[in-house]
Amino acid sequence: MTLTYDGYTNQVSASTASYMNSAYRSLNRTTNSLLASLDILRPRTAVTVNSIDDLVDQDVADINDAIATATDTIGKNQAADAAIATIYDKLEAMRDLVQDVAIGTLSEAQVAAKDTEYQTLAGEITSLLTDTVYEAVPVLSGSDAVATLSLSEITGMSLTDLPDGALGDIGTAMTDVGLARSELSTETSELTATVAGLQAQSTELAGLSARVTTAREALGVLSMTTQLIMTQVTAALAAQRTYLSSRIDNLVGVNFIG
Repeated sequence: MTLTYDGYTNQVSASTASYMNSAYRSLNRTTNSLLASLDILRPRTAVTVNSIDDLVDQDVADINDAIATATDTIGKNQAADAAIATIYDKLEAMRDLVQDVAIGTLSEAQVAAKDTEYQTLAGEITSLLTDTVYEAVPVLSGSDAVATLSLSEITGMSLTDLPDGALGDIGTAMTDVGLARSELSTETSELTATVAGLQAQSTELAGLSARVTTAREALGVLSMTTQLIMTQVTAALAAQRTYLSSRIDNLVGVNFIG
């Protein structure tokens, strides 16, 4: 058997080799470029989304804590304000009793009757100062008090032995009580505005959280797409290699002359 190899065969072989080299170079460049892009994009995007997600969760937790604290203080202030308003009204009634006795025209029995009314009001004020609570926490006494009123001199007064300056003392106490109500009202208004602002921020963060979730879902799709592309690229490379190898085998086989 004689093996011959003519010029035409040489030309076809060279052409086939050139085609193979060109095809592999093109496919290699495309594949590398695609995979490089995916490798760079995927980890950076994942880190960014996860970081944002963590920040959102932390901010939401902080905001919820702040809202809870502010709301708790508002509740305490409102409970204290209601009690202080009642105390103010009782002080007014006590002032009127003192005025009646201070005139000096009442009999001892009448003064004693006035003093009985006074002592009843004083006891009610003392109870309000010690027993006014919000969620079992005293708000006008103790370390958690939102307002402190010093009324022991007024509540300890006796009309049967009326001290000098009693009316002035009650007037001062009423002024202090009114000031305490004003301060509580201001603080409550500020806290209410703060809660509204925090709730608005929480709403915005909820929207951001939804967008982060969407981004995470998109990353999941990207990951699946990446795997699909890599599978397709691998299959394409294998198919191209098989196809080109087949052409070479056919080419070589044609030129074996027996």
